[in-house]
Amino acid sequence: MDLAGLSAFSHLPASEGVLTATGLIDPLLILLLFFVIARTFGLRVMLYMAVLWGTSDFYTLGTNLLGATLRQDWLVALGSGCAR
Repeated sequence: MDLAGLSAFSHLPASEGVLTATGLIDPLLILLLFFVIARTFGLRVMLYMAVLWGTSDFYTLGTNLLGATLRQDWLVALGSGCAR
């Protein structure tokens, strides 16, 4: 886990509710990325990217990037950096 995740979660207990609540961070980050793409490149490009992201299995290809907290933060950081 990166430094942001360590500082955010080091004080929380490892309970089912906390893990479920923090598991919702990644979908919110992806929605934020789509918002940034729509704001920068327009709605049509964002819809293309949403379809490509949703139909590809790159983020789950041979890795453990699905179902854990802050596994998509690198993708959001990379996409937000490209959209600026």
